[in-house]
Amino acid sequence: MNAALNDLHSYTVTAREWLDNTMPEVLSSRSDLSPVEWARRLQRLLYEAGYAGFVIPSAYGGQGLTRLHERAFEDEIARYGASLLAPLGVSVNVVGETINQFGTDEQKQIYLPRILSGELVFVQLLSEPSGGSDLASLRMRADQNGDSYVLNGQKTWSTGALEADFALCPARTNWEVSKHAGISMFIVDMRAAGVEVRPIRQIDGEAEFCEEFFTDVRVPAANVVGAVDQGWAVVRGLLAIEHQWAGRRRSGRRAPVDIAPLVALANERGSSASQTTRQLIVDLFVQTKVHDALTGRVARRIAAGEASGHGGLLKLSSDALVQRRAEAGLRIAGQDGVAWSSSGAPIDGSWAQAFLDSRSASIAGGSNEIQRNNVGERVLGLPRDNGAGTVAFRDEPHN
Repeated sequence: MNAALNDLHSYTVTAREWLDNTMPEVLSSRSDLSPVEWARRLQRLLYEAGYAGFVIPSAYGGQGLTRLHERAFEDEIARYGASLLAPLGVSVNVVGETINQFGTDEQKQIYLPRILSGELVFVQLLSEPSGGSDLASLRMRADQNGDSYVLNGQKTWSTGALEADFALCPARTNWEVSKHAGISMFIVDMRAAGVEVRPIRQIDGEAEFCEEFFTDVRVPAANVVGAVDQGWAVVRGLLAIEHQWAGRRRSGRRAPVDIAPLVALANERGSSASQTTRQLIVDLFVQTKVHDALTGRVARRIAAGEASGHGGLLKLSSDALVQRRAEAGLRIAGQDGVAWSSSGAPIDGSWAQAFLDSRSASIAGGSNEIQRNNVGERVLGLPRDNGAGTVAFRDEPHN
């Protein structure tokens, strides 16, 4: 154990030195590039220095290390900004690890080094307009035609799809079996003929999400991830990976890591001496430390192969903390916190935006209701909900 701790300490010191020597120049170029271009550049530097794909084997461009190494590095890079690793987070930490777990050796050789280096950006196309939280009810169809499949249908609420090069996309390959049994997972070229991506304009003027329309999109059979008609296992695996990442990540708008902005806000507003404000911040600080301890414990259990299903537990904890932090920010900011002015207001609109964005934390990536089911069944061992029977999906009622 002492040897392992010493190794981790040495790793952390080396990472800190690299960041201190590298990040000032990298940050100085941020305003000269688009967010995606800058994120690709940063990812390339991380890859070349050995700080990408921590748990992915070195044979596929990763480091073959542990979650504890990943956690140590993210703690260090967080000193330079909480959102540095967010833009390519899904591509690297969700899609990359899904391909590592379920892909063929050829798929891993082709895609993983290019994902980890930022050369390729992946998105996941999961939700459909008629599906709601029931992902298994997806209706995008994939019909085999020789050595390829032809995909038709629609996906929606896909974060970052407009900038993506490829996607992981589940589609229905068999309509004569129950809904969970006839799904296959595909690697899809987002620039292929027949793929149309439309941004979804939000109330705040941003377009974080997109909807995608597939019309006779041809995908090689070699791009099936996992077995044909067994893609639900890949979907479940992807979601488990996403929930673990969402719960443990140390960067991004929904990462509950830093209360320093709240302290600065309280000082700015002159309320730092208020007992109510102090209690609010201290409570949040304690909750953050509890979440950090939970994340570390789950990381160790995952490394030991003992934490199946705990991703939902991390996500529930993270979502609650993100929302409590946003609520605290709005309370401390007071009525100026809801001001939406680009200049001249005592408080800018960031706290109001953070509050509005936090409402989606308990929906994005799988609703809290679904997470509680997952925790109840896979962590606590409670009996499963009654799911769909053996009715062929073709015969099930649809919206």
